[in-house]
Amino acid sequence: MAEVITAKVSSQKELEEALINEKKSIILLTKDISIDKQLVVNRDGITIDGQNYKITITVDLGEDNSTKHALNIFSDNVTIKNLTMDNGNKSYGVQAFLAKDVVLEDITILNSKGAGLTVNGSEIAAADLNTKENKWGSVNVDPGKNVKKATVFKLTGEGQLEEENQIWSDGGNVTENTTVTVTAEGYSEYYYAENSRFWTNRELENTATITRDNKTYTFYTIQEAIDAAEKGNTIKLNSDVTLESQGLTIGTDQEITLDLAGYKLSGVFKEAKASALISNNGSLTIDNTSTNKTGIISYLAEQPDLNYGYGTHTISNQGALIIKGGQIENITGDGASYSIDNNSGNRKAVVTINGGYIVNPNGNFAIRQFANSTTNMNSVVINNGKVEGTRAVWIHLPGSSGQEKLAELTVNGGTLKSTDKGGSNLAVYSYTFGDSFAKTKITITGGTFDGDVALTGGNPKTPMETVEVSDEAVFLGQRGVFSYAKIVNETQYKSYNTIEEAIAAATSYDTILLRGTIGTEENYEIYTVPNETNDLTIKGIEGNKVYGTFIVKGNNVTIDGLVIENKGDLKVNGRSAHSGGIYVYAESAKIINNTLINGLEDNAEGVNNAIQIMSPKKSSLGKYVLSGNTIKRYNNKWGSWDSGGIIVVQGYTTSSVDGYCETISAVSEDYKKILEDNIFESTTVYLGHQDWKREGGATIYSYPTDYKE
Repeated sequence: MAEVITAKVSSQKELEEALINEKKSIILLTKDISIDKQLVVNRDGITIDGQNYKITITVDLGEDNSTKHALNIFSDNVTIKNLTMDNGNKSYGVQAFLAKDVVLEDITILNSKGAGLTVNGSEIAAADLNTKENKWGSVNVDPGKNVKKATVFKLTGEGQLEEENQIWSDGGNVTENTTVTVTAEGYSEYYYAENSRFWTNRELENTATITRDNKTYTFYTIQEAIDAAEKGNTIKLNSDVTLESQGLTIGTDQEITLDLAGYKLSGVFKEAKASALISNNGSLTIDNTSTNKTGIISYLAEQPDLNYGYGTHTISNQGALIIKGGQIENITGDGASYSIDNNSGNRKAVVTINGGYIVNPNGNFAIRQFANSTTNMNSVVINNGKVEGTRAVWIHLPGSSGQEKLAELTVNGGTLKSTDKGGSNLAVYSYTFGDSFAKTKITITGGTFDGDVALTGGNPKTPMETVEVSDEAVFLGQRGVFSYAKIVNETQYKSYNTIEEAIAAATSYDTILLRGTIGTEENYEIYTVPNETNDLTIKGIEGNKVYGTFIVKGNNVTIDGLVIENKGDLKVNGRSAHSGGIYVYAESAKIINNTLINGLEDNAEGVNNAIQIMSPKKSSLGKYVLSGNTIKRYNNKWGSWDSGGIIVVQGYTTSSVDGYCETISAVSEDYKKILEDNIFESTTVYLGHQDWKREGGATIYSYPTDYKE
């Protein structure tokens, strides 16, 4: 038997000499040693016993593969024990290269620039191995580029591998013959690519899996899984995941599914900057396959975008986003902080909601359509599920140059709910800062709207959006679908620049809504409803005012809720249409809830009637509904003529309507009802009935003043 000679070393020089002295087979450290270059073991059968001392690297060993490790083992049957290797962030730890039967006992490896221990084409058995604060992780088990030998690592004992990445194999050089085998007591094996694996003795947290070809791959982070995903892969959460500063990104060429599997993906970001928990540029489907627990995606920006300059969103979509399940929420609160921000500035952006719950619970919008392109469509399709916020969907045209931005909202099912019950209660709201709604389309074939659908916010008001609404949809708000445009055909969902245009385009049974102020004191217009347009409704929204005169020739026309001011200021050439607020020349009409104001000053010279009822055919006063109207200041005179409130005229050909006025029969109850159902303020004649063929004077009825003809 060969003599065993022991070398005791206390310095770098003595250690290096002992390593190359073939007579010394056992090396004992007698104190801590600092070294400034790599230690090399290239003799078989050597044992290094640190006796619980430490070797510390004091000089950066660079990046050259041949010299960057603090300790490099090239020989067989080598044992190293009771030693701490502190790399000081200046070297790459311990490597065994093409070495067999290497034994590590009670070794601690610290502060490596890479892996603590690298097993490269070698066979290592480690007992009670401890690693800490090594940059890449604890143990890397991988053959190098030109290595043709199997790589084997065995771990036993009670050591602690403290890094997040404990044992791993990239597998880049693994072949049928160049294999990697790891046996580690208490550790489980997980794949993260075809030949790539890691081993851990911990419960997996913040991890995700991909299963393809009947093989499951596990990743320490969701982003790693996303980066490794192939087209059509499903990434499944294994636990709750919290992101602290950086969100997830799906590339433009990716097509993946994220299965929440009942877990919660959350993020709390602290910086004041543009951010999103998920930025989708490709095709992303979000699902929740758990049958007993709702998966959640939740985001909080601690410094929200209160000036609407950058945005802090749960999901920023610039690709194709499909929601099949789960809850998506943004709990930030104020500012540009939306659960889903659909942004078509760079490419076509499409969101499809087939299920799940999209909610902004803290007083903000659930989905914003940021439609900022004339070439890239911005589309949201809701087929099922629930969308909830102060606005469930906000269609936003951010430009101010009048461009025709592309936007589409289609609702086929599901529920859209506004939580703004004490305010506007809008489930859907569209707004422009100056771009055109000409290529914005809203299609509603179904679904439940817990709140109204308000369109054409901002300016310009014409044209309004293209709107199609089916009777299958359920509207729980007060108004259903309406537009903020000043002049809107509510039946056809079209807006107009003038009342004349709206009436000309209307057909029977349409409703025209008027909002705001139309005309001026200096610009009175005449608005005529032709005799072929029957059953038309012209309705005023609260706050409206129209300067001008309405002439109604179609039957059963309703004028409801308008504020009308006109001037009967003719003094020389006889009466004209401008001396009446509303002329009715039809067999029936409904004039209700209007306020008619004489535009002349009190007692100024002129004559003006608020409402004048006439018919081209014989009719009766009972066919005209006149109620809820307030008639103000019709007290002027022109010569012998007095102004009046409601005047019924027959037996006369009038230039105001270019026709003969036939008989309108009436009984005392008709007059009484009109006087009871309307309010007359500072008006000379409340109600008059004239027959210009009547012998003995034209006045059939007058209240309160019997005025001269």
